[in-house]
Amino acid sequence: MLTSMVMLVALSAAPSINGGLFETKLQADGAQVTTSHQLPQSAWEMACRNTLTSPQRQQLQQQLGQQLNIKVPAEVSYFAGDITQYRQWKDEGWLHCRGDVQPKVDSYQLPMLAVRVAWWADEHQHKQWLRPLLQLALTEPDSTTDAMALIAANSSPGKALAAVQQLDGQKLQLPQAMLSVAKLLQQGQKLAEAQAILARCDEVACRKLTMEIEHELERKDETDAENLDCYFSRCTGASDGTH
Repeated sequence: MLTSMVMLVALSAAPSINGGLFETKLQADGAQVTTSHQLPQSAWEMACRNTLTSPQRQQLQQQLGQQLNIKVPAEVSYFAGDITQYRQWKDEGWLHCRGDVQPKVDSYQLPMLAVRVAWWADEHQHKQWLRPLLQLALTEPDSTTDAMALIAANSSPGKALAAVQQLDGQKLQLPQAMLSVAKLLQQGQKLAEAQAILARCDEVACRKLTMEIEHELERKDETDAENLDCYFSRCTGASDGTH
């Protein structure tokens, strides 16, 4: 398979980049992956591309760590760029891939990695990292909405709901940001808005929250129907002639 240019944006980590499902090898002239799990071809291809770009991911991790004086966790990495002259083939149970990796400029990639590390830091109680990470994330439009969602998540309840209602939910990229914003909207009874955001998230937690919101909407519809019945005097005690 030969492709002149493949646009690649991969968001997972370098050491555990393929979720532990694949055995990987990175060589000077390319990468190769294999697995004993029954996975679709697209998963094989992404695993090989992720392995191929792992040196660029690690370099970006190191650069961000040095710039902000933090230790970027191994499980959070980022790459955006092109793989030109990309080709792949299978041989004896391994998928091989080769190509010339051409990353986007650091001024784009560093904020995009920073916002991912910020969400990780918030989850793992490294609150002292948040300010520098978010300041960097806010310098790039593509990472700004996810950064603002994290700021909202760390605000007081009243301010948090007001903040997320000002966000363009369709610009959220990170599953954890989508989930956080949807939960805040749910708490504010903005159920349709929460549903619209969750529709773009395929994580298990997002699907679970989607079902929860659907049940809430069903109960609301039932309550509204009962209230309408009462309006037309069909509720118990509403047709006894009293006014």
